[in-house]
Amino acid sequence: MLERTRLSSQIDTLANFIRREVPGEPSQSEGAVDCAMRIIRTQQATIADLQGQVEAWHKRVQEADEAYYAVGELNDALQQRVAQLEGELKRYAGCGHDHSTAWWQLRCEDMENDKVILQRHLRESAEQLGKLQADHARVLGLLNGILKRNQGGFEKDDSDIRLAVNILKEAASLPVQPAQGGAK
Repeated sequence: MLERTRLSSQIDTLANFIRREVPGEPSQSEGAVDCAMRIIRTQQATIADLQGQVEAWHKRVQEADEAYYAVGELNDALQQRVAQLEGELKRYAGCGHDHSTAWWQLRCEDMENDKVILQRHLRESAEQLGKLQADHARVLGLLNGILKRNQGGFEKDDSDIRLAVNILKEAASLPVQPAQGGAK
């Protein structure tokens, strides 16, 4: 009988806790134990969902890193090609040949066109690199915010989960910001 009284007292304590501490609960007609189990299952599902989102963000960071380095390599190659073409222009301009011939005029025009095209590609690559740097920094900041707040794990209450969801929702709604620093 003493055990039954103690169990009943604990169930009453659980019911009072749920009414007092869990907003909107009890939301269904059920006992305190069933309500607690439903809340726990919901929180477990939310945690699993957030862990999946964090993994997806980690993958996006890795993809952004790869794209960032690929654009950087392309940028370097384009800068080298522009420098090469500028050197050729200087060499042809000072070679002492008769530049009034049609062949020389066409060659110089072709090289000028190549230079303009490569300079445009270089500008576009630099812009893309800036966008990737901004995305990379933003995703890293969000992940660091989640991980710092939770120090690698979620607490038993759902405030950490709500915070992580709010951070991820906020991130999804933010416009892409220009990169801070980085390659020029």
